[in-house]
Amino acid sequence: MRERAPALAALPPEERPLFDFAPESIDWWDYWINVHIPALRRWCYPLMDRPPLESREPRALDWSGEAARGAALSKAADADRLFMAIFVNRLDRYLGSYLARDSSPSTATS
Repeated sequence: MRERAPALAALPPEERPLFDFAPESIDWWDYWINVHIPALRRWCYPLMDRPPLESREPRALDWSGEAARGAALSKAADADRLFMAIFVNRLDRYLGSYLARDSSPSTATS
């Protein structure tokens, strides 16, 4: 409980009421008996009674890789095309604004 005081003191004054609680005021026996243990019985113990995942029949997978490789190559090609389209578009906008600025009539006189 002593660790709480330095952490609370480090907070800005306006945030202290948000985090001010007293764990020593909790009735821990009541919490464990009436909250925690019933929740374990309801939510955790039924999961422990189920058969483990390893006892289920394994899925049939296509390990040849041809279908997956074709899909991956297609996605990679689509990503490359998208990247190049974005790159060319941005380069075109940058160069267009740069060239427009460079080709503007100069106001300097000799």
